[in-house]
Amino acid sequence: QQQYEQQQYEQQQMQQEEQDPYAGLDETERRLRMEQDRQRRIKEKVRESKGKKPPNFRLMLSAGKQQQQQQQYQQPEEEYAPPTQRLSMASIASSKLAGLSWKEQLKLKRQLAQQQEEDAKREAHLKEKQKWEGMPAWKVALLKERERKAWEKSAPQRAAEKKRQEELEKFNSLPTWKQQLLIKKGFKY
Repeated sequence: QQQYEQQQYEQQQMQQEEQDPYAGLDETERRLRMEQDRQRRIKEKVRESKGKKPPNFRLMLSAGKQQQQQQQYQQPEEEYAPPTQRLSMASIASSKLAGLSWKEQLKLKRQLAQQQEEDAKREAHLKEKQKWEGMPAWKVALLKERERKAWEKSAPQRAAEKKRQEELEKFNSLPTWKQQLLIKKGFKY
């Protein structure tokens, strides 16, 4: 009977080893061997895929992080209505618009403007998210800081360009005789 129990115990251990080859090892050794096996599998895939595009290891490592970030950024479905269900001036018939009072038309225009603003914000958020997709958080922070510094550095140039544009618009709004007079006096546009 002891031999029978011994055989059953050995069979159970063999089955466990088949299921988990790292079962009898301590935690650090187990992790080391699992990592070695993972690297070996990756190298085999690379050898098998000669002539194909190499794997993107950075993307492979950050896949779990991306899934977590996607879950964080997912918004409730009630908040966003598909474009087909949203209001737009084009979808509202002019006869229906004419049938509304001026107050209702004003409310409708405000509602449309608010929807367009929300859509623009949502699109900007999605573009920003896609821009930094697949990058580690430390690199994103570093690049955002660089962009902010470059934006601050170019502020005087942007202000000068804005002032120039305003002057040009003002010049273009003047009558032609006055434009010609200003050009004779030395106005540069």
